[in-house]
Amino acid sequence: MLASREQPLLHLNGCQCTRDLRAVLDCLDAAVVLVDEAARVSWRNRAAERLLAAGDGLTLRGDRLTAHWPIDNRRLAAALSTDAHATLRIARPSGRPSYVVHAHRLAPEQASGRVDVVLLVKAPEQIEISRDVLMNAYRLTFAEARVALAVVHGDRLADAASRLRISINTVKSTLQRVFAKTETRSQTQLVRLLVATGTPAPRKDGCHTRSRAPY
Repeated sequence: MLASREQPLLHLNGCQCTRDLRAVLDCLDAAVVLVDEAARVSWRNRAAERLLAAGDGLTLRGDRLTAHWPIDNRRLAAALSTDAHATLRIARPSGRPSYVVHAHRLAPEQASGRVDVVLLVKAPEQIEISRDVLMNAYRLTFAEARVALAVVHGDRLADAASRLRISINTVKSTLQRVFAKTETRSQTQLVRLLVATGTPAPRKDGCHTRSRAPY
């Protein structure tokens, strides 16, 4: 059974964090899901409720978090069983960019008995990534930052070439320079890195909203 919103979320240094912590997590645009090693969900924030209701790659079967594709379920199970933090991608049947899932294992003294791992799920299209930040943080040129953002937002290389009005060979060569500067070796690694770099755009109500960064 899923935890109610009045039950303790986590035990942190002897403090049962409930209402204040929930309010903070509910204000996040990223989905937060608390699970045990068997992927049983004890709590999720409002963004996670929306994500799971959409059923685009992740959903609930009973009280278990389940991916759409068997291979992603195996990856999720492996991430939940490891003693270290893990990052994985979950494919979406809609064809939209894969979710990036960060699995953070709790220390024994922090676990509540129902929670072993905190999952942070990000959809690339929900994250605002500043072109200027990429240029400053990774010393990318303007052209390199544009190609990097196109990849993050799920464009195929041919689509990126068409959108940016450059040849596909230019896209490929530019992407190789981006890999070198960001110390990544694939588009998957690049997306993970840049999604972690990005932040949700601020909303007028003090929470966050979805925004696609221009490129």
